[in-house]
Amino acid sequence: LSTGVPEIETMKLQVRFETQYALSMEDIRKRAHATRLKKNDLLDRVVEAGTNLKSNSQVESLYRSIFKLLLQSCGIPEAALQRKIERELAGVLETVFPQSQLVSFDKLSSKAKRDHAEQMADVVMGIRLFNRELGEGGLGIEDVPHLALEEAKVLSKRMEESSRDIDRKAEKYDKVLNFEHMIPGSIASSVDMLQNELAHNRQIVLL
Repeated sequence: LSTGVPEIETMKLQVRFETQYALSMEDIRKRAHATRLKKNDLLDRVVEAGTNLKSNSQVESLYRSIFKLLLQSCGIPEAALQRKIERELAGVLETVFPQSQLVSFDKLSSKAKRDHAEQMADVVMGIRLFNRELGEGGLGIEDVPHLALEEAKVLSKRMEESSRDIDRKAEKYDKVLNFEHMIPGSIASSVDMLQNELAHNRQIVLL
């Protein structure tokens, strides 16, 4: 609720800003942590499936585990894109990890297998990003720089509009205070209150 006291309103505004910022950062941290846990679980499965390869079923299990790791990097694509993304991933995976590498992969230590699987996921993502630039793939990959730029434009416009409104309000306060300075007693409001209100509006811009 508004107190009507400029100093308190300024403090409340600062607290709201810091609280929302902390909540947003915590939400980002939790989502990043959940993603890491999911990725670690998938990497463990790749290591397990890629140990002591002796049969075709084991090889298929390894490829399925790697494929799931690659899908995780795609997030959750729209249902309409799911099959197309899976086909693209399958094609890239055959190039990045051909069956001729199975023997050498099997001989790696568990840590080396994890590192190799992570590197493969990065290479696959790089290829898909390149394909997207060529207009030949990369479906489901969000253009984060573009999205961030668009969000920044919207936020900048809102801030500019808000800043103009505050500037107009501050200008009115300035005129009233100057008038009171030239002709003392000409306004009924408290000069201190008006000055605090003016400072409060300027503080909003700084926040």
